[in-house]
Amino acid sequence: MADVAKVVTIIGSSSEGFAEAASTAVQEAAKTLRGITGADVLSMSAVVENDRITQFRTRPDLGTASGASLRQRSREHAFLPQRTRPS
Repeated sequence: MADVAKVVTIIGSSSEGFAEAASTAVQEAAKTLRGITGADVLSMSAVVENDRITQFRTRPDLGTASGASLRQRSREHAFLPQRTRPS
């Protein structure tokens, strides 16, 4: 039998740097997503104001083991998954 993983794409942001933005994304996602086994940062971007970066943003794909599931959580949460890919 082949291994199966679920992949969820999210966005994290931080005023400190890209690593912190990715870490924040994973920590927030872990509140609603069980069994995160890896993260693949697909893109990085930044908000620039007055010639300075004010927000660092990352868009990681989070992988979960087969059988992992979303916990019930309010839709008002800032870091809900944007989309999922078919498993």
